[in-house]
Amino acid sequence: MDLIGARCPQFPVIKNGFVTDMSRDYYFGDEARVQCYKGYKLTGSNIIKCSVGQEFLNPPKCEGEDLACLSYVKSRMETVHMFEKFAFQPLYWSWHKR
Repeated sequence: MDLIGARCPQFPVIKNGFVTDMSRDYYFGDEARVQCYKGYKLTGSNIIKCSVGQEFLNPPKCEGEDLACLSYVKSRMETVHMFEKFAFQPLYWSWHKR
């Protein structure tokens, strides 16, 4: 099996991360770098290598809290809190003024 010139056609799926240079072709023996999105920590090597079988083996993981999800939940909680705080105030004030 001639591995020289064998291209890795697909990058591994890295949840919460990405391959930094996906614009080029990677061939057997080439190395690609992986980076995590903001708020995530890389577990494993940031370098993946195009290996036998024309695939990148042992991709790292990007672990941590999903900041976008937490931000959404926080904003929804604030909205509910504001509703609870002020929802009935206009009714109270209009009744109280009479």
